Amino acid sequence: MHNHVRKVKALKIGGLSGIIGRLDKPFRNDESEHLKELKKLLLAQPDFILLHEGPNNVNPELPGNHKIRAVLERSKRNVVCCGHNYWDRPLIEMENGTQIVNVDSRCIILKIEK
Repeated sequence: MHNHVRKVKALKIGGLSGIIGRLDKPFRNDESEHLKELKKLLLAQPDFILLHEGPNNVNPELPGNHKIRAVLERSKRNVVCCGHNYWDRPLIEMENGTQIVNVDSRCIILKIEK
């Protein structure tokens, strides 16, 4: 799914693997490239985006990446599923309507109905 959008039945799912960080460590991406690929995914308008590293949220204070949050805040409404940082509450909604589902230490099941 890395840097791609795939259609599963009627649902378009986009994905971006890894986290922003030092390239000499496993599963790390260059910051500018990572954010560029995230913007590209958002422009494709998938129904659901899977990220390993998600945004932070300042109110309430939930850990994550503030640059990913900034990109999501400037985009159209979407649903993002992420992890990497544990949140004590699994779901938030940003001001633009984007919903962030944090599944670190959790599992979600999506059911596509006809």
